[in-house]
Amino acid sequence: MYLSAQENIVFYTDNFGCHKYTITKDKIIFEDEDREISKEYDGNEFKLAENGFYYLFGKIVIFQNNGFCYHPLIDFDNEEDTISHKAFIEELQKYTEEHNSFFPFKVFKTKYTASSELKEGKIVYSVNNLGTLFLPPDSKEGETVWNPGHKPWVEGKTGYGENEFVQIKTEKSFKSLEILNGYVDPNRTDLYKKNSRVKTFTIKDVDNNLEFDVHLDDCVYLNRIDLKQPTTNLILYIKEVYKGDKWDDTCISGIIPLLR
Repeated sequence: MYLSAQENIVFYTDNFGCHKYTITKDKIIFEDEDREISKEYDGNEFKLAENGFYYLFGKIVIFQNNGFCYHPLIDFDNEEDTISHKAFIEELQKYTEEHNSFFPFKVFKTKYTASSELKEGKIVYSVNNLGTLFLPPDSKEGETVWNPGHKPWVEGKTGYGENEFVQIKTEKSFKSLEILNGYVDPNRTDLYKKNSRVKTFTIKDVDNNLEFDVHLDDCVYLNRIDLKQPTTNLILYIKEVYKGDKWDDTCISGIIPLLR
């Protein structure tokens, strides 16, 4: 489990940094700093399920350690709020697609290319999907919104995709990456384990003439990769995979360059 590699996990569930969760091996501490409320829960309420997703109090949560918490599934008190939220997300998604204003394109003018892409009928699991994981508002300080229509990049070669690659070029230097491994769909959690996931990337930093391997855990969270030097040009080669229970197609849901 991911917690074994960390002393604790800290994340927030609101834009203003008031609702804070600290997760340790033994307990979960919730703090509402605005109302000065603090509660403790049994650590068993946070768990990694067999499908690879993390659950907090029985709900799916996708998180970045020491960062914001992303809630793909939101519970509402009434049907009117649910319909209103759905309409808001659909409008936001339409705007971002029409204006090409997804986060990495907006900040870094990121270009994604790949050695191959899977095509199934009219559906193309394009490499550009790696930059459309979240919708605005997406400033460095703010919270991002899960893109409900998102699909992953899937390599298009026979077999498990070893030696296939993704290349990322940006106009502005970035210092780290966030990688969401596998086929991540909160409404179809079975697709994560049914498809293959990357176990090890060999990363080539073209700008700095560096090459190194990066290991990814087999669970759903935003893997942060700190680079040895700032760069504008990376190539990520699939070296090893976690084999899918049903398909050999290897999937990546997101690769996002970061300023910090």
